Amino acid sequence: MEYKKEILKFSGMRQCIVLTGSGLLAFSENPAGRWGDGTRCAIVTNPVVSGHYLERAREFLHQAGLECFEVIVPDGEQYKNPGTLELLYRAFVDRRLNRSDVIAALGGGVIGDLAGYAAATFKRGLRFVQIPTTLVAQTDAAIGGKNGVNLDAGKNLLGTVYQPEFIFIDIQTLLTLPEREFLSGMAEVIKYALIADSDLFGLLEEKRAAILERGQEELLEVVTRCIAVKKKVVEADEREVLGVREVLNFGHTFGHIAETLTGYTALLHGEAVAIGMKEEAAVARRLGAINDDQYETVRKMIVSYGLPDKLPGGFHPEAVQDILSQDKKIRTNRIRLPVLTGIGTAEIRELKCAQLL
Repeated sequence: MEYKKEILKFSGMRQCIVLTGSGLLAFSENPAGRWGDGTRCAIVTNPVVSGHYLERAREFLHQAGLECFEVIVPDGEQYKNPGTLELLYRAFVDRRLNRSDVIAALGGGVIGDLAGYAAATFKRGLRFVQIPTTLVAQTDAAIGGKNGVNLDAGKNLLGTVYQPEFIFIDIQTLLTLPEREFLSGMAEVIKYALIADSDLFGLLEEKRAAILERGQEELLEVVTRCIAVKKKVVEADEREVLGVREVLNFGHTFGHIAETLTGYTALLHGEAVAIGMKEEAAVARRLGAINDDQYETVRKMIVSYGLPDKLPGGFHPEAVQDILSQDKKIRTNRIRLPVLTGIGTAEIRELKCAQLL
């Protein structure tokens, strides 16, 4: 029964325990022990994930002393909206959940965002657990406490920072991901390599075939390296007030624009981030922060993992400007953008919005 453990520590003695292993949900004992005797737990998931992992997750949480029931919500980014939140709140009211009870997110980034936002806001906060089942969620979305809900005007315009008590990551769940979903998750992995871990970038080059074949040993190293990077960043700047955490937004400014322009349906999140990374690498090249060869290295890495590097139809300046006006990172027509300064390094620069176009 092997697994890796990280503890994220925050102010006020708060902490989040991250357990990562291959086959973790099938372990005969929950490595976290019993921490919820007699507590009720709402497992928030979607029809696709529930068919694969609901019973396994229910038993895993039961080992910790939780009495579980499921709340099934529709699958897809287009459902990460206030209407779906209302469905969750109504389910919690019907079950009379109280502040000692637990919300568990079983699924990818959309489920994590919805369940996390609901956990943070229902009765001013219920206990929260993440069980991410996609590569995007395991390497990024489930780590760090950010939860967002979309409005028609833009992505994640409603949001909270609310830490889970536990994050249980079973990389065997990646074996059932559709190929497109898996490749989408590789965008976040590439992001971490580009902004903070040149050794991870080398691993992605050297072990590409094994990673694409979803080798468990290689994926365990990839996932844990990403978690280590994010741990360091979010511990230093949990609520993104010091500027440290902003580096994790690399690729996401243009990525969110791409998602908004395509109505959250044409692109998976990671595909949008991949396009965003290429566009933001182009910004770095225009600023002289990286050279032509480094830009091309970034682009080739993106396409080598089967990810798109351009938005069909392109980014029209007027549309970009309109969406940027709603971006929560904008201050007086300026934006703080992560700018690549090399492969494995980035810095935050404050730019005029016009410099992105």
